[in-house]
Amino acid sequence: MKKTILVIGATGNLSRDIVVEAASKGFNVKAATRHPEKYQAPAANVQAVKFEFETPETFDNALKDVDVVSLVALPLDATAPQKLRAFIEAVKAKGINRLAFTSAIGVNLNEEAPLRKVERLIYDAGIPYSILRPNFFMENFSRGFIAGMIQHTGGFALAAEDAKTSFISTKDIAKAVVQTLLDEKHKNKEFTLTGSSSIDHQQAAEILSKVSGKTIRYQAITEEQMIEGSVAAGLPQSEADYLGVLYSAVRAGYTENPTPDLEQITGEKGTSFEEFAKANAEVWK
Repeated sequence: MKKTILVIGATGNLSRDIVVEAASKGFNVKAATRHPEKYQAPAANVQAVKFEFETPETFDNALKDVDVVSLVALPLDATAPQKLRAFIEAVKAKGINRLAFTSAIGVNLNEEAPLRKVERLIYDAGIPYSILRPNFFMENFSRGFIAGMIQHTGGFALAAEDAKTSFISTKDIAKAVVQTLLDEKHKNKEFTLTGSSSIDHQQAAEILSKVSGKTIRYQAITEEQMIEGSVAAGLPQSEADYLGVLYSAVRAGYTENPTPDLEQITGEKGTSFEEFAKANAEVWK
């Protein structure tokens, strides 16, 4: 009998890949989204279901007949612990077999970090879990916030200085998430997911320029400039401040060192930034 997985945030930058990966591994997939009527399922074994953290009335139907859950929080949301608490309690009440929570690199070093508080909620609930803490997504350059900067300005400006990051592809994260839910040996374990090598943002810009045939520039700016620019572009102040904290971690070197965790889970080293860039070159042309 096929297992059923509920994938939260099914239209998001990461969870869309989790849906595809889970479907390819034979799960019946319930793709949780605010607007199921607009959702285009990528496979026959994927069904959209209405879900909102702010509307607990949506939880029961979303969790019906579910064996495992892939959980993510909204990006840059400082109120994530408050929003996710009721859902985690609902998962516990339903007796769900496993929950994989995609957190973020380094949050275990700061007990006040919102995603760390969510991890604590999961521990306290006693739900069998996998905690995955990925580094910055490569896909931020192709379909995330950096992609928007490149599209509008021909480059990107961040408060990263010349610090390095072991970027990881969301497709590789998705493989890890699904594998931890398939393999019992990963139960109640925590992983830090990175790419196999580190580059700085200037090197990233050079790689994107090479594959696209266009000059894409990186500009190092101060944290204050990045926050002010983000707010001016329409990002709420709390999310802009959150972004500032993330890039302070980059500058401090916390995102540089690769880990072996992805390969330990999936048996693969994962996608290099060059491979990612070549595969998505049309985005920047």
